[in-house]
Amino acid sequence: SETTPEFIRGRAEEMAMLRNDQAAAELWLRLREKEPDAVLSEKAQLVVARWLMQARQVDEAMAAFEAYLAEYPDGPEAQRVALRLGLLYQRRFRETGVAEKWLRVAADGGNKAVAESAKAALERLERMHRPLLLSRPAAGAKYAVVAASVDRIAPARVSRLIVEVTGAAMQDVMRRLRVCPGIFAADLDWERAKTLAQRMSERRIGTVV
Repeated sequence: SETTPEFIRGRAEEMAMLRNDQAAAELWLRLREKEPDAVLSEKAQLVVARWLMQARQVDEAMAAFEAYLAEYPDGPEAQRVALRLGLLYQRRFRETGVAEKWLRVAADGGNKAVAESAKAALERLERMHRPLLLSRPAAGAKYAVVAASVDRIAPARVSRLIVEVTGAAMQDVMRRLRVCPGIFAADLDWERAKTLAQRMSERRIGTVV
């Protein structure tokens, strides 16, 4: 039957071999509906991922690249694919932990040029999350710790940390995060503000004090 996973997989492989990249990609997407973890042969999977990227179907392309790495972690293109995935995830501020994972894979590979590119990207990622101290310590002054980007951060991800560092009541922290999600804390002394910013950085959350 033309609807079975076996048939779709075979057609996808055939289309990739014939360089009908679009058909191969469309067939792989159909196959994923039936088998979410579906992976083609090494070359065919790369054909699919690259065509989806060129077609600007970025989420699907990333899924195809990740499927390649899951199945062929030591493949000849694995290091380059890991770098590409890391850079793609780096653009998504909420998923910097995944970006870091793939960039480290690329940085540990044997291709020196790819490894250097991955290391440079990791350094940029580190700088991006380093606290930005716009204020200076002053006696009696109060400080706020705010998000460095407009990306919305889930309260559950940071609420316990804010309570731990600031001593604020959980209900007050949650209320602030719901009303003003970019303001993590306010009316702090310098040391607590700096400590909170540094702890946020450890969680790959960029802040400004």
